[in-house]
Amino acid sequence: MRVAAALAIVVAGLVLVRWVAAVTASTVAPSAGRVTASGDLPFIPVGLEPAPEPTETIDMLAAREEAMRLGREALVDDDLETARDLYFLATEAMPGDPEAEARFRQVETVLGIEDRTTSWREALDDVDDLIALAPRSPTIARAYTEALVGAGREALAQGNTLRAMRLCGEATQRAPTRNDARLCATQASVAATTLPRATPSATAAPTATATATPTATPGVTPSVTPQTATDRQL
Repeated sequence: MRVAAALAIVVAGLVLVRWVAAVTASTVAPSAGRVTASGDLPFIPVGLEPAPEPTETIDMLAAREEAMRLGREALVDDDLETARDLYFLATEAMPGDPEAEARFRQVETVLGIEDRTTSWREALDDVDDLIALAPRSPTIARAYTEALVGAGREALAQGNTLRAMRLCGEATQRAPTRNDARLCATQASVAATTLPRATPSATAAPTATATATPTATPGVTPSVTPQTATDRQL
């Protein structure tokens, strides 16, 4: 009830902002020129038009900040539907705001996680950001495990075995009873053990170098050591 009441306040605030903007425009218009008693056309000095009041921008920024704050409270309360509506209001209050658009997309990812079939890496990133904001939300925790399994299978199909082992292993730690998480971890482990290993190159055996036998060179007389007298007597 508290979140619903806060949502109604934000909606009423946005309506009030629109009304203030309309009233401001209507009160400025008569002062731009006066109709004289003689019926002449009003004189509007060129370049002296009143500058637009920043009230609308300030109010819309305040509405955006309030919607973002209440959206985070809804995440903590595990009320993802209300959080989605609040983040949508934030995107309406400040179109093009990257944070508001990211939060809205991330909540949409969590709410539709069971129907997702592709782009699991992006889904895991979205849910990972939300679980950092509301770590005790059961809905976000289940979506995170679902995203881990989906991203692990996607990595396995792409041949990224190490990433698949890490993601599916984390999924089994968070949800030991999930059969799909355990199956994913088993398949990743089997794929890792069957990866082709590089065969070490055989080292060539050292070859003995033959020593060449000296041969007599033609035309060269081999030197003879002269015999001594003692050798001749022997």
